[in-house]
Amino acid sequence: MSVVTSSVGLATGIDTGAIIDALIGAQRGTISKLSNRAAGFKAEAGGLDALSAFTLSIGTAAERLGNAKTFEAFTVKASDPNAIAVSADADSPVGTTVFTPLRTASAHSTVTRGFASPDAAVGIGELVFSKHQGARGETSLDLLNGGEGVRRGEVRVTDASGNVATVDLTAARTTADVLNAFNNAEGVALSARVEGGGFVLEDLSNPDGSAGALTVADIGGGRTARDLGLAGSGAGVIDGEEVYAVSGEFTFDLLDDGIGLKTVGVPADSEGEGPLTDLGLELADGTTFEIDLDAAPTLAGLVAAINDHEDNAGKLTASLTDGRLVLTDLTDPPQVPDPDDPVFGGTIEADTELTLTNLNGADVLRGLGLTTAVERDINGAGGDDQLTGAKLLAGLDSVLLRNVGGPDGVVGGEIRLTNRDGASAVLDLSSAESLDEVVAAINNSGLDLRAEVGEKGLTLTDSSGGAGSLLIEDVTGTLATDLGIEGSFADDEATGGAIARRSIGRATALADFTDGNAVGNLTVTDSAGAQVTLSSVDLADDATLGDFIDAFNAAAEAANEGAGAGVRAELNDTGDGFRLVDTAGGAGELTVTDNVAAERLRLTGTVKDGVISARDATVLTLEAGDTLQDLADRLNAGDFGVSAQIADDGTTLAPSRLLLNATETGEAGRFRIDDSGLAAAFNGGRAGLGSEVSVQGEDALIAVGANAGGGFLRADSDGSFEDLPGGVGVTIKQATGEPVTVTVGRDTSGVGSALNSFVSAYNGLIDTANQLTKVDQGTQERGVLQGNATVGRVLRRVESLLTKRFGPQVPEDGAPRTLFDVGIRLEKDGKISLNRDRLDTALEENPEAVKAFFQESETGFAEAADAVIDGLTDPFDGLLELESNNLDRRQAEIADRIGDLEEQLLLKRDRLVRQFAAMEETVSRINSFQSALSNISLLELPDNN
Repeated sequence: MSVVTSSVGLATGIDTGAIIDALIGAQRGTISKLSNRAAGFKAEAGGLDALSAFTLSIGTAAERLGNAKTFEAFTVKASDPNAIAVSADADSPVGTTVFTPLRTASAHSTVTRGFASPDAAVGIGELVFSKHQGARGETSLDLLNGGEGVRRGEVRVTDASGNVATVDLTAARTTADVLNAFNNAEGVALSARVEGGGFVLEDLSNPDGSAGALTVADIGGGRTARDLGLAGSGAGVIDGEEVYAVSGEFTFDLLDDGIGLKTVGVPADSEGEGPLTDLGLELADGTTFEIDLDAAPTLAGLVAAINDHEDNAGKLTASLTDGRLVLTDLTDPPQVPDPDDPVFGGTIEADTELTLTNLNGADVLRGLGLTTAVERDINGAGGDDQLTGAKLLAGLDSVLLRNVGGPDGVVGGEIRLTNRDGASAVLDLSSAESLDEVVAAINNSGLDLRAEVGEKGLTLTDSSGGAGSLLIEDVTGTLATDLGIEGSFADDEATGGAIARRSIGRATALADFTDGNAVGNLTVTDSAGAQVTLSSVDLADDATLGDFIDAFNAAAEAANEGAGAGVRAELNDTGDGFRLVDTAGGAGELTVTDNVAAERLRLTGTVKDGVISARDATVLTLEAGDTLQDLADRLNAGDFGVSAQIADDGTTLAPSRLLLNATETGEAGRFRIDDSGLAAAFNGGRAGLGSEVSVQGEDALIAVGANAGGGFLRADSDGSFEDLPGGVGVTIKQATGEPVTVTVGRDTSGVGSALNSFVSAYNGLIDTANQLTKVDQGTQERGVLQGNATVGRVLRRVESLLTKRFGPQVPEDGAPRTLFDVGIRLEKDGKISLNRDRLDTALEENPEAVKAFFQESETGFAEAADAVIDGLTDPFDGLLELESNNLDRRQAEIADRIGDLEEQLLLKRDRLVRQFAAMEETVSRINSFQSALSNISLLELPDNN
């Protein structure tokens, strides 16, 4: 049911609602005027917001011009992007550099001998995976010719038959590169090897030299053959000149087969105390002085430091002679009473001699070869004393015997060789100091024996033609046994055991041994229960392995409340680390209880006979029943640096071979496998994996320059080179051997783009201001900000940027000072434009001056523009923000006034409604009264008549 409502009074018939609306509406004019004023303020605020938007855009453009990256943008491109990928950065200079990609990186790979199947038993024992060089080293060509190196190029080889081959050595970096190039030369049959300090080249087509001469010559004026000592001719063989010898320029890190010297390395402190010295010398007459080797880090520097020492005064002379340090003591021992002549008071020379001492924990004497005995009175009675040091350097690719095996190395001796034809000779190697001397002695024995050093050790080939056994035995000493060649061999080729070449010594940085990790807290318990604790805080940040060994042994002596612990640390016999040896003889077992420290120090192996070894190698133990597949699985699951897979080579009896690939490319991924500790799986079986290198891990090579011979080489393990000349990075994609030009240029598009943004924002501000302040004379239409003084103030501040001077206070000649100097133009309508040619010219002629114009601290355009824009748009006190806030405040005030008026009108409406209601009620009562009166009958009065 609907309800009908009406504002017409029932009593009066008056439309009171209309009357009330009319009365209220008459008074709403004020509210309408106020609303119109509020709308005007809102429109003005909107106009200011539009100005603010373009003003902020100007600020954004200025901010880009103030960003260093805007001016650091560059372009880099390669003339052959298929050969190399290039990169650069903001510091790369503009220009071109030429590179020649010579070789991509390769991953080291080996293949084992064949096994019957993947399920075939491998053997029992240990496999050792190492990344260090084996018995045969690889010498850098940079060390040849006294450190002058080898000028790379091509050489021509002509054999005895007239065959000619060109051997390309432009990319050769090591002796291995040279030997491979000659041995694989097409068109000739050559055998290249190193002997002593030189190369030997043999003509296999004419080994006895009967047919003609073998000739090696440089091509096109090069010097490669001469630098290698091979230029010339020979009958069947060319014995190259010595090109590898110690020079005064050799630094200490090259000594001792690259292990280096352990110096103290403590410079003078802030108060001038120190530095700590490394070598102490005491002469026969008692004169003493000390040498700081870190202040003279070359052999020549050491010789000079000794000879020129102020406390020496010519009493001791030092020289570098025939690859040895020679010290001659010119003093005489003091006279002391003759004990055999007490009556007459005779005197004799004191029994004193030149004495050298490691000082302050240094370990330098061994590496300098100065542990030999002093020869007294070298020129007869009363003559000078002389210390002739041991050899400082082995031959090419060789190793000093003192760095073979354990800490004391291998000592020379006499060995007897008997070839298969029965001929015999005793070789006196008691004075031998390097492995190449042993090889040379065997090769020159006249027994038709050829000794070569392989990856693992020595191999002897017997070409005597006899049917007996090749015998190698020690006569005096244990040299043959220590080198793994002692024994009887029924075949023409005798392969000795693995030779442990020392790669880790006391001078090895402890951080290198622990892969950069701090040792932490190490606790070792000997077999009798005594504990030794050593913390990283007990070691210096630059501590060496020798420092660690000394600190541990000192802690062991002080352990157990001073009674000491029965355990000591020492370099191991395998040359790749150290070991802890239990000397307590207790009933327990030597244990290392700190897992983190043990892992970092590689003390995670098993204890054998009271010894636990920490090796910079990975050891895998195989047990009975372990198959080839088991071995592959364990290699893939472990941290051996290799991936393993089994391949079938298609043969009948033993088709399964294990292929091992390095997980890291380049020389850093090379690995050696020592399987000499692996026994055969069954009697009569073959021991070991018999692995051979199928791919040698090689670094990628790039030549700086249009050809490798004229420039220099850089190597990288994965082919991504950084910090090359020209400030660029290069990644080799293809080893084309052709020069590639890399061009680095400035990219000015960012500057131009930022200035265009400034122009657009500025012109947008002008257009917006004109639109907001316009007056249409025809329609009299006005912009919302017409007459608003804020617009003019904004424009004047922004326009000031066009004429103000920017840049350094004292600019260089020709440097830009105003925006007009960098291409900004003022148009007739007040807008601006950018002359890109002028900008590009300024950037090309003086880019740094343009950058300073925009980015100079305090006086540059960017900071000045930022200050202007901030003064206009700052949310707290910016001009536009203040004016906008003022408009907002006035709108709020009007809104409050309108609210008050609306409330008053509501009250008035309510009052009128009540008043009209009361009127209706009154009228209604009157009407009711009148009705009642009309219903009363008239009374008839008596007629008096």
